[in-house]
Amino acid sequence: MANLSEMMDQEATKIVTYKGKQVRVMDAYGKLKEAFARPEMVELLNPTGERKSHHRSLVNRAVADFEAMTTYEYRVQLEDGKTRRAFTEELENPNEFLFARPKLHAAKTLYKRYALVLWIVTGYSGYASEAGITIKFTRLGRKLESNAIEQALSNEKVLLDAMDWWESVGRRKDVHEVLRAAKAYANGITYKSSPTKAIEPYIDWETAANAVMGMQMASGESNKSARKYKYQKTIRPDEKAQFIKDYIEAEKRMQGVLDSQSVREMEEVCLKIEKKMKKYDLFNTEKTRDIIASIRRSQFTRVTIRQREYLMRILDDIKNYEEVKEKRKVGEDLFDVDKFFDEITGGE
Repeated sequence: MANLSEMMDQEATKIVTYKGKQVRVMDAYGKLKEAFARPEMVELLNPTGERKSHHRSLVNRAVADFEAMTTYEYRVQLEDGKTRRAFTEELENPNEFLFARPKLHAAKTLYKRYALVLWIVTGYSGYASEAGITIKFTRLGRKLESNAIEQALSNEKVLLDAMDWWESVGRRKDVHEVLRAAKAYANGITYKSSPTKAIEPYIDWETAANAVMGMQMASGESNKSARKYKYQKTIRPDEKAQFIKDYIEAEKRMQGVLDSQSVREMEEVCLKIEKKMKKYDLFNTEKTRDIIASIRRSQFTRVTIRQREYLMRILDDIKNYEEVKEKRKVGEDLFDVDKFFDEITGGE
């Protein structure tokens, strides 16, 4: 992902609304570009692209220090509603009842400044969110666009303040004090061993992670963890536990249990397809009719993963009707649902 400086260079002539006026980006971000060129920021941004390994090392260290400002106490939810501290066996092999109690050791202002600097350097919207800035994404065809530049311009003062702090003499001292306090707190948390009382997980966390990522059913809580797992980064025990929770939720969906919002969405999908079935005979197949009839009998409350994926594929084919009709005959099933499901799940 491009950093904020690169994004601004790429969109140099973009028209945006800035302080109520329509202006070109190039005319609006002079102060930000000047700040990007300061020594400490240049080290992190690496505008020339040279010394790549050194640059990655600096960014990785900055990210690690930011994350180390928060410590976690790992606990387990019990049947009676109470909780207890996790056992060492549960940290090594997390279960779905394990969760974390986070504790931030940095002052709010310092943490926000640090998050803003990391947003500038990495372009990752999660850091902007940590600082209270919402980045929205819009898909235009195959291209994904965001309002990152507009948000940067709207928050110019706080970004400049963050970069001033990063360049300041006291920044390293500030960060060191927070990290020292965090380490001392974490060292004070001890976990006992109890092989007989440790709860066995519903499924191994790595198996769960591969399954939910393969089916693209990771929850919002797992999105960041999924990226870390993909790039072989360290994952906390509570993040591993969340993969198991996601897997259990996915399994429920495969059994057809939907929440109220999903029920409404599935009803809309079926109605759209039925409407097109009347207009285009190509989509009025026995397989499609049977699936919709089955879902209707449950009043849209029970939909398996296979059924849902099949209907969503039908919707895609409806959007590309002109292309599809050249390849298929009227009344011919559009595709083999079992083969299709094996393809999207990797055959698992």
